[in-house]
Amino acid sequence: MGMLRHGVTVFFDLKGKEKEDIAMTYPIIEPIRMSMQPEADRGNGREASFQSEADIKQMKAQINTLVTTDFPEEALFKLNDSKQNFNVLLNGIGISATYSYNQEENILTYKLSIPKAKLKTKAKDDFSKLMIGVQTAKPEQSKRNENTTMGNEMGSRGGGRGNRQAGGGRGGSRGGGQRPGGDSERKPQGIDFWFEAHL
Repeated sequence: MGMLRHGVTVFFDLKGKEKEDIAMTYPIIEPIRMSMQPEADRGNGREASFQSEADIKQMKAQINTLVTTDFPEEALFKLNDSKQNFNVLLNGIGISATYSYNQEENILTYKLSIPKAKLKTKAKDDFSKLMIGVQTAKPEQSKRNENTTMGNEMGSRGGGRGNRQAGGGRGGSRGGGQRPGGDSERKPQGIDFWFEAHL
């Protein structure tokens, strides 16, 4: 659910060095708050398990409503030190981004389309080494989470190691998918990876 709660930032590095100077973030609002616990479990303070068919149906309905009717349209494009806010549905810069949800298959998909010209800072730039990064949390958030995890590990040397998880998937300009339900939702997970575009 990190794709919905925190939005997705897609980085583009024409030199293939995984630098974050060019980026597209959508949405750019505060993390979306949506309950992932059934009504009964929220009242009792119990952790949601989503084992029953009714629980899964309730969760899917929430996601579908958010994606189809309530999802924000504001995004941010960053090129080095320049930042530009825009509407993903109505803009004159040629960038579009959408989330779609297949309720039957329980798959959330993110698709991004961006003109190559928006990624070039020099006329001689080419895309032979282009790498694309996908992340569901801002860099400073990731660092805070990492420091918290390290602190937990140091404070519990006699026990097991802290659980630091990272999710993955196919993403960037090719579109990304994530299954919102299941066991993966019981612990916070994020998406943070790079891949070669091969353009």
